[in-house]
Amino acid sequence: MLLGQGDFIQHLLELISADLNKPSHSIVRHNLLGILESAIRSSNAQYDDADVTSRLDIRLSTEVELSSDEHSHHQQAANNIGWDMFTLYYVVNSPLDTIFSEDALRVYQRIFKHLWKLKRVDAMLDTTWMKHQELARAFAQNRKNILYNRFASILHKCNLLRHEVHFSYISYLFRWYISVTTFNTILCLR
Repeated sequence: MLLGQGDFIQHLLELISADLNKPSHSIVRHNLLGILESAIRSSNAQYDDADVTSRLDIRLSTEVELSSDEHSHHQQAANNIGWDMFTLYYVVNSPLDTIFSEDALRVYQRIFKHLWKLKRVDAMLDTTWMKHQELARAFAQNRKNILYNRFASILHKCNLLRHEVHFSYISYLFRWYISVTTFNTILCLR
């Protein structure tokens, strides 16, 4: 729910990226919890009900997809970075835990991981666009440079490719589809 609303996730992405780019063995959960608190305080999530925001937690999964041989499984685990392990978790207490079983929460975590990856790619595309704009301005100041025309052409092609991706739109459709499908399923159960 928080993934698609307001500026909370954007702030969290900006604050936590440096830590999640580190190798998984060097990630400290306590540091990530501090970043989570900062993201809540510096975004519109600070105005949400305290009961909602106090239930947010960070889980660092050590699970990697099982591979066919044990050696590649250990090698894959050693190559993980924080992005591979991170999950924003919502703590569910009684009486809600009768509705949201552990199985349902595992499905939520899988969906979150997928949406989190889409948000990460979207943020990376935004950062790439900003860097392209900076480079274009720098080269535009020196238009007489022979490299300017060639660079401008390459940069234009990169921008066209980035625009074709439209990860924000894909992420929106994915969230909308899940919400509508889940809502319709709930209505059918009534």
